[in-house]
Amino acid sequence: MLLMVFSVMISSWALLNILYVHFRESFERRGFKLYYGLVLVYKRSKKIRQSSIVRKISYVSILLFILALIFFYYSMILGLMARAGLVSNVARPMLLIPGVNIVGDHLFYFILMIIIAAIIHEFAHAYTARSYNIRVKSLGFAIVLFIPLAFTEIDEEDAAKSPRKARIATLAAGPASNFILGLLFMYLFILAVSPTTLVIEQVLPGSLADKYGLKPGSILLSINGTPATRDVLRHYLEINNNTYLVLTIINPSGAMENITIYKPANTSLLGVYLWVGPNIVLVKLFGAWFSIVLTKLLYWGMIVNVGLALVNAAPLFISDGGRIAYELLGSRIGHMINFLSLLILVLAVAGP
Repeated sequence: MLLMVFSVMISSWALLNILYVHFRESFERRGFKLYYGLVLVYKRSKKIRQSSIVRKISYVSILLFILALIFFYYSMILGLMARAGLVSNVARPMLLIPGVNIVGDHLFYFILMIIIAAIIHEFAHAYTARSYNIRVKSLGFAIVLFIPLAFTEIDEEDAAKSPRKARIATLAAGPASNFILGLLFMYLFILAVSPTTLVIEQVLPGSLADKYGLKPGSILLSINGTPATRDVLRHYLEINNNTYLVLTIINPSGAMENITIYKPANTSLLGVYLWVGPNIVLVKLFGAWFSIVLTKLLYWGMIVNVGLALVNAAPLFISDGGRIAYELLGSRIGHMINFLSLLILVLAVAGP
């Protein structure tokens, strides 16, 4: 899977380079530029009006930035404690790597939410800057080695002349927008999913599930009349004798059906990859396919936005939090804080 994803990316990038060489003027007339064959940049000037409302909201942005910063240190310290064995049952921070721990259609939702989150992040910077009378030269996005990024180009002279509060509010607006959006996605995700349904993401060829015709995209509602949870499924699969499993499912076409599976005593695997199931009310209103897609969008919207908020709030040299550290503490102490935060991050996510 990883090799296929990598091959598609390389082929797409090679095609982009060929098209750019032959139609360079057309690309650049529309605001696109390709640098060194590796970085695609789209930039457009955009006139943004000043807004007193945005300026008032910027005070809330600073508060949300502080909350995101607290959550960053809290999660990193918990991660360090878990790594040292001082606490248990705590999920350690981890790097999300496309093709490694983000595979299948989840990769699409991840990339889509990265793009949306980055655009909102940069618009928050831009509108806050304008609310403090700092000019915005342009807005745009870039793709650097398949990684989508967005950016805001503000007038550095205007920023230097503006009060420190204006610069800090402008920097804080990006992480704050992602933090509040991540919390919103989290709330909607909790409403959209059910603890007693499971989605069959993938069926392994030759497995018990494959033999009895289970299909990816099916929603598992119950097992032998018991609401479907991972624990219930595990319980029945671990029974060390011949038994039957009666699975009530909603198949990909939306029809409900019962599938009876004979499980031999020497078999403890069904042969499926599972995903959290959507709320049955959602399924009745919008159908199985849309409900599953919605839960994935909400999940990755939550993960991506909260992750971007925490990382950008953290003092990490080039992050928004890093620049705020320089603004508040000066170059020398700012360097120390940035270095310590980076060290904490690396120690928390690195290693087994």
